[in-house]
Amino acid sequence: MQSSRIEMERTRKSADRVKSCLKENSLILLTLIGIAVGFALGLGLQKLDSSPDLLQWTGLPGELFLRGLKATIVPIVVCMVITGEGGGVIKVSQYKKDKNFLEGKTEKQNRIKSESGEERGKKEEEEEDDEKEKDEEEEKKKSEGR
Repeated sequence: MQSSRIEMERTRKSADRVKSCLKENSLILLTLIGIAVGFALGLGLQKLDSSPDLLQWTGLPGELFLRGLKATIVPIVVCMVITGEGGGVIKVSQYKKDKNFLEGKTEKQNRIKSESGEERGKKEEEEEDDEKEKDEEEEKKKSEGR
């Protein structure tokens, strides 16, 4: 009597495990069953001499599914490509800013470097002239104050 109770509990526990496994994997199981049924129907209809109308109606759900899939996937792929390309541009510009910041460069120095050599040379000469003029003015003020 004891052994039969223990056996019944074991079978009940194993049945509970099977039920929980089926519940957890129900989507996979239903997908596999649908594939098998569709395959069997396809082979069965192929063996029969069916009319073109029947073939058209049986192919309609598959056609609608594929069109819906295309309508969903194509915009997602386009958005991902646009986001990926735009993100790369932002990352590169941010990298340049961070690199310049770490090197201690100012925006003025970056602008000078980015301009052509001729313009850069002219601007540097003008800046040097301005600095010389300021120095001369300071020297005059100092000499006048003495």
